[in-house]
Amino acid sequence: MGEPIMKVILATDFSPSSIEARQLAVSLTWPAETHIDVIHVLEPLSGDLLEIRPEPLESELSAAEIEVSAFADGLQQGLAAGRRLVHGSTAVGDPATVIAERADKIGADLIIVGSRGRGRIGSTLLGSVSAGIVDRAPCSVLVARTTSVERLILADDGSEQAAAASGALQQWGLFDQAAITVASVVDVFVPTDGGLGMGASIDIYTDTLGSSRKRASAIVDQRVAELLRRGRTADGIVLEGGAAFELLHLARSRRSDLIVLAHSGKGAFARLLSGSVARSALFDFEGSVLVARPLHSHAEPDHAQFQEVV
Repeated sequence: MGEPIMKVILATDFSPSSIEARQLAVSLTWPAETHIDVIHVLEPLSGDLLEIRPEPLESELSAAEIEVSAFADGLQQGLAAGRRLVHGSTAVGDPATVIAERADKIGADLIIVGSRGRGRIGSTLLGSVSAGIVDRAPCSVLVARTTSVERLILADDGSEQAAAASGALQQWGLFDQAAITVASVVDVFVPTDGGLGMGASIDIYTDTLGSSRKRASAIVDQRVAELLRRGRTADGIVLEGGAAFELLHLARSRRSDLIVLAHSGKGAFARLLSGSVARSALFDFEGSVLVARPLHSHAEPDHAQFQEVV
């Protein structure tokens, strides 16, 4: 058996943000056996809009194939020598749907996507599409807004999903040179009377806050100790307040290049994708965002099969 293969999709629309995403990919420490599928999705307009044909012209497809091939070649040349393979392809359809389906078909571990783009109506990978990919993808998604990662924030609530996010960071080794700050947020709502009397409500609030602080501290200490044992540069912090505000404030104050969030969780981060935390990170944070899912388990690499799929 050979070593496990890492399968990656890099979505591009050839915009400056896509160039940044490619630069970020080049800066990362990829496993030796890595396959990267560079994909460009042409999004057709409805036939009802502006009386334009719903499908791209053959000339558009040909031009896109040439451009995506050049883009993939540029990535291949930037990667360290080894068995890292890059392949370029084009597709037509809704970008979020096409990319998520491609990731599922090849058993991708990671999708890399820029946050802004260009297209017939202004943007193919802007905000809502990136969020759509995060929502639909069967694997982790890295929304790239930086060209390197020197400092990152790992959000941790002690859940299995958060452990999977940490495990992905360690198994991939992509960010091994980055300093990690493990952050857990205590988000306890201020009490109201609730029919118990204000005094009783405050007592419950105080007890809950105290236990939440202890739990968060234990989570952070355990994760930091684990990272330090593995030779990583790591520290930890417990935050109190709204998870979205506190995480973004921490990331900005520490000039972090990346926020790492689990795809879903319990407790403080239960609202990561259904609520404000991931949405705030995806739309409001200036740096990159990794929304991590549990890792796939791949068999021995089959280069021919990968080429056929993509």
